[in-house]
Amino acid sequence: MPLSLTAFQHHNKEDTMIISCDTTPKVEDGYINIGKSSLYYKTIGKGEPLIVLHGGPGFDHQGLMPYIGNLGKYCKVVLYDQRGSGMSTGPVDAASINVDRFVEDIEIIRKQLGVEKINLSGISWGGALAIFYGIKYPDRLNSLILFSTAASQEMFFKIFPAMNKKRTKEDSELIEGIKNSDGFKDNEPKVLEEFFSIFCKAYFADQSLVSKLDVTINENTAKNHWAIDNFIMASIGNFDLHNQLNVIDCPTLIMHGRQDPMPLEAAVQINENIPNSELVVFENSGHFIFIEEEEKFNSTVSDFLSKIKY
Repeated sequence: MPLSLTAFQHHNKEDTMIISCDTTPKVEDGYINIGKSSLYYKTIGKGEPLIVLHGGPGFDHQGLMPYIGNLGKYCKVVLYDQRGSGMSTGPVDAASINVDRFVEDIEIIRKQLGVEKINLSGISWGGALAIFYGIKYPDRLNSLILFSTAASQEMFFKIFPAMNKKRTKEDSELIEGIKNSDGFKDNEPKVLEEFFSIFCKAYFADQSLVSKLDVTINENTAKNHWAIDNFIMASIGNFDLHNQLNVIDCPTLIMHGRQDPMPLEAAVQINENIPNSELVVFENSGHFIFIEEEEKFNSTVSDFLSKIKY
């Protein structure tokens, strides 16, 4: 079904975010048809919409659940599976899977929501995608929330050697064994789930908390993950957006874990280049701050949103 405009309620410009006390936010879902592609979306809660972009490229919104969904107590969280992943369908080729097309998908969702400006958020790759959108459509942003992300390929590439240093010898051997298996080469969902449940441990300050990360991978994500990653990487190249960040003038919240394998320097550089931004450091977290310091994450986001003017 199409994204229902009546499902999204926004207030007059002079209003501020209404914080809901409802502990069981309403959930709605459906599809947005864009050409040959269909984007699966899910909304949680009520009030001003907050679009949250999942990481990857090539993953889906499931990795954000249930933690990001809990923000539905404070606003209407809008999640969707990016092209070719999760429950979204469509061609997986260079013409469809590229950063320009992904940016335009966000703009289409904004129009479907029926709002002039959006609150936009993203983690990791999703954060970079939010920045790409903000640079192209700065006048369409009401606020921006970035966490565990960077504005250049250089910073993203620093993740992997840092993870290798944190990873145990046993986990490294297990990862290599899975990568050499037929199931991995055939993109079998259960094998990929096992791979990422080990691979992602090094993202955490407390690696035992990887058990709280939902690494469920459906057939579609498994089939397309690597191809989507390759097409997106080819489309963005050796990107560095720092010199363009000053066009983003909306209130911006940047959150980063002190123990994230992506260096804190990545968040500091974004903070230095977006004029109206603030940086909050999560001392006891790695990459998944919404899992490792869930209470602080929720309060930081809700406090930030409560100050946004509409």
